[in-house]
Order: sequence, then C-alpha cells, then structure tokens
Amino acid sequence: MKPQPLIVDNFAGGGGASTGLERAFGRSVDVAVNHDDAAIAIHAANHPETKHYCQSIFSIDPLDATGGAPVLLAWFSPDCKHHSKAKGGKPLDRNIRAMADVVPHWIERLQRKTPDGEGAPLVIMLENVEEFQDWGPLDEDGRPIKDQKGSLFLPWVRKIRRLGYRVQWRELRACDFGAPTSRKRLFLIARRDGRPIIWPQPTHGQPDSVEVRTGKLLPWRTAAECIDWSIKCPSIFDRKKLPEDATCKRIASGVMRQVVQAERPYIVGHANDNGVTTAAPGIIPLTHHGSPHRVYPLPEPLPTVTGAHRGEMALSAASLIKLRNNCSDAPVTAPLDVVSAGGLHHGLVAAFMAQHNAGNGCAPRSMAEPLSTITGRGTQQQPVEVTMVEADALAPELMDRAVMVAAFLIKYYGTDEGGHGLDMPLGTVTTKDRFAVVTVTIDAATYIIFDIGMRMLTPRELANAQGFPPDYILDPECWYVTEKKKARKFGRLPKTHQVAKVGNSVCPVMSEALARANLPEHCTQLAMAA
Repeated sequence: MKPQPLIVDNFAGGGGASTGLERAFGRSVDVAVNHDDAAIAIHAANHPETKHYCQSIFSIDPLDATGGAPVLLAWFSPDCKHHSKAKGGKPLDRNIRAMADVVPHWIERLQRKTPDGEGAPLVIMLENVEEFQDWGPLDEDGRPIKDQKGSLFLPWVRKIRRLGYRVQWRELRACDFGAPTSRKRLFLIARRDGRPIIWPQPTHGQPDSVEVRTGKLLPWRTAAECIDWSIKCPSIFDRKKLPEDATCKRIASGVMRQVVQAERPYIVGHANDNGVTTAAPGIIPLTHHGSPHRVYPLPEPLPTVTGAHRGEMALSAASLIKLRNNCSDAPVTAPLDVVSAGGLHHGLVAAFMAQHNAGNGCAPRSMAEPLSTITGRGTQQQPVEVTMVEADALAPELMDRAVMVAAFLIKYYGTDEGGHGLDMPLGTVTTKDRFAVVTVTIDAATYIIFDIGMRMLTPRELANAQGFPPDYILDPECWYVTEKKKARKFGRLPKTHQVAKVGNSVCPVMSEALARANLPEHCTQLAMAA
C-alpha cells in the first residue's frame, strides 16, 4: 500500500495556512516547520496531529522531514517584512529577502528520492506581499536598486520552471473569498503534473456591486462581526495624557466626518413590535467627501489588519448611555429602560475604525468593510466610541465633558488643513456662549457629543478578522521571548506575541480556496450552507 502523500506547511507560523488546508483536505497537515517556539506552540495546540519541527527552514533536510513519503502539496510563506512597503525607508536584509530560495532547495532535495525526480512536491504554493515581485538587489545602504526591480524574482521563477514546474502568480484579496479583512497578498502556484493551474473564483464582493445585488456573490463580511461589543472603550479624556497629536487629529476627523457631517447617521437603537427600544452594534454611515480622512460605515468589511502596535485603526463601538441613575451604561444587547415623558433620556454611541498608519492614508475606516491587513509587529487597530446624549436631557453638571469634547474637536479638526472651526456654520455644529458644543440632529432630536472612547483591538478580534475559527487557541503555555528583557520565559503566551502570530499568518480562506481549486480530487466536499 502506497503511503499517503504528505501536506507540508513551511514557515508555518501560528497555523493560518494549515487551518485552511485542513478544512480543504479534511485532515491535518502532516509536517509544519517554523523557527519560532511560540509559533510552533500555537500550531501544536491547534493541530496536535501534525509533526512539528521547531528549527530554521534551511537547517532541516527535506528528505528527513518527509521521511521518504511523496509530497502532495508543499506550502511556503517566507518572511515578508523585508519585501513589504510597510518597511518604509528602513534598510532591508538580503538574507531574509532570499528566504524564498528554500523553494527550489526543497524541490532539488526531494527529486533525489527517485531516479525520475518524481519525489518532488506535486504542487507548490507560496504566499507573500505583492512587493515580492519586485525582489531585486540592494545597494550598500540596504535599499532596493530601483532600476533593478524584479531582477532576482524572475530568475527565481525560471529556476523553478527548469526543475519541471509550470508557474503562475496573482494578487488576491481575502475579503473576496469570505474573510472579513481586505488583506491583499501575492500567491504563487507551481505544479509539475502538466495539469493547468486553477485560480479560485471570488465568492464575495462589494455590497452594492451588480454581482452581489443579483445574488452571484455574497456581500463582503464586515469588520463589525469581528468585534466583541461587550468590551468598553475607555474615555480618552480620563487618561493622564491625551494620545499623540497625530492620533488626536485622526480621531477628530473620524468623529466629524462619521458623525457630525453624516447626512443620515445610523441609529443604534431600534424599536421592536412591543414598542421597546433595543440596541444593536452599529456604525454611523458616512458621506465620502473625497478626503484622505474618509470614515467608513459599520456594515462594510474591515481594511487590512496590520500587526504593528501603533494604533493604525480605531473602532467606535456601539452602546447605550443612561442619563439617569448616575449615568450608568448598558450593554448593546440590553433593552432600554421605560421611556418616560420629556424624552428618551438616553444616549447613542456610533462606531468607526480610525486608521492611523501612513500606508493606508490615515483614513478612518468603515466597520462595513473588511479589516485592513494585520502584520506581525503588533496591533494597529483601536476601537473609538462617540457617545451622544439628548441635548435637553444633559444635566448641567455633565456639560463640562461636552465642552471638553468640543474643545478637543476644535483643536484637532478645526485646525486641520481644509477643516472647519466649530465656531463656523457647518451643518449641525452650533455655537454657545464662550465655547462651541458639537451637536448632531437625528430625526429632529438634537444630541450633544458627550464623550469619545478608544481601545486596542484584542488578539481574538484580530484573529476573527483574519478568518480563524472562534475556538482557535491563541495563548498556549509555552516558552517565549519577553519583549523588554529579551529573555526566555515559560507561561501563557502574552498578547503581543498573539498579535504577532495572527499578523504573520495566512488567511485560512485563501489556502483553502487555492487547495480546493487545484487539488479537488483530494479535498472534502464543501459543507452546505445552513
């Protein structure tokens, strides 16, 4: 009996590619290789049937890793940081950029198993940033030589072709295949059996596209579904110090464009058949004015998630604020108290994703879009709440907070290039004696912006956006390197490491879609939609 052909995940990381391949093939990947013990710990916790190698990809002999068994699919996700534009102008590392050389190395080593060279992987798949296509030499300062873009990538491809493979590559977005992130990556497929390379067809699309409206595609999954709405956003005004000026400007821009200037703000509360108002998570839809500081509504998918701990995106979460009983707040799923004469005596909270990274134009993002790309350097997403209370119900002793918010918006948006001071006639903004109070009109009722809250997205929320299952283990007990002292420590994997592993992962929907398209005879049937 012939041994079952192997599925190998090189640069396995936290297991994104393996998770998708497992869904496609109905069984665990056979071999996973990664040099990082924390990454292997996460992988092992979620894929216990896999044989794990915690060592450099170049230090392991492919013949030893496979044990002589044939290889059906070898997946490679070499380190992308030193190809990505997110690196900015920092010097690049030649050795890290050359990690893709492990692909022809594996082919050549495994071809030696049989006289005819049939021991090499049947299919090879690789994932990297789109700039991988520009792989070329670096100058003495470690920066790419512009007129030699791609001069190393194309010879690398030709080498794989000379080893007997047909090779193609494309840029694909995860949101088009069912992940709530707009993460775009380059995917390369090579196969040696003479069969055509198949690129999977998108299953999801922009909600207002013809394909979605006619039922040919499903709408993009959204950022909103990734969020744990029970987690509160602490007020930025209760901090010892406000965020950095650049962050404050982006928050203010998001509040003004998402809430104040919105033609028809999305109302979080909805009345049910019994006349009781209940709350559901939501976001204020925006009118796009062509500014780089665009804010997006909740129903859309999130922009690309990055892993840097710089707060690239911020989320405004939805909740209800009671204006009585000491202004305690209620969860978004709880019904409002009895509506009394004189008004609802409740506030509304709007939600949006504020984008702080320069690579994405610093534009606040809609919760109705997929999350933007996650990288492995830490989370860049920050939830932001904009709390609004009815103007005629705001107690005098609480007005100071509303004034504080107005002053914040005047300073950080009113002085923004192309912006408007809040003492100027702009939509629903009004002027009071000696200070400006920002108000929003919803169904003829006037609401004062009372507070702004902000928090980081959690590792679980980022994993949700990447497309991991909700029970995926992110914090196994393992050895890891501490961030400050750079010492090895044993314990539950801390959040910074969890975010890094999520950010470095492949979106599972992508490896699943590519495997199903190219090796359908080895894959399980797709489960019927409920």
